[in-house]
Amino acid sequence: MHTDLPMAAQLGEAWIVVRNTGSEPITISRIDSATVLLPKHADDLLYFTGSWGLEFESVREKLNGPKVLETRAGRSSQGQHPWFALSGEGYTFSAAPAWSGNWIFRFEPMAPRWPTTPISTASSLASGARLKGWA
Repeated sequence: MHTDLPMAAQLGEAWIVVRNTGSEPITISRIDSATVLLPKHADDLLYFTGSWGLEFESVREKLNGPKVLETRAGRSSQGQHPWFALSGEGYTFSAAPAWSGNWIFRFEPMAPRWPTTPISTASSLASGARLKGWA
């Protein structure tokens, strides 16, 4: 995992590089390009849905269990906009993928919550090949 988090900025960048150093191809079923540990009370989720004529319909809900926001339609705003804000006691964490197309945010209630964004659902990585993903 690589990160660039300038001290003066409130914006960060993260990416992961996976290398197959073996002699055989491997199959990658999931890579989370970023995992963020949030405080226990980060449970107020805001996101937007949309379709033709109903763009940017806000949805606010409490996280009481697993939640997935995603699009697999090949367009980053088809039905679900690629952004969320998760708030708690005196803070807000907001994120958006840095690419268009398919994306996913997973909110999994562990102790504490971990939203993640995978870069791929399945990829084959040949021997000596490299896969790079951005958060």
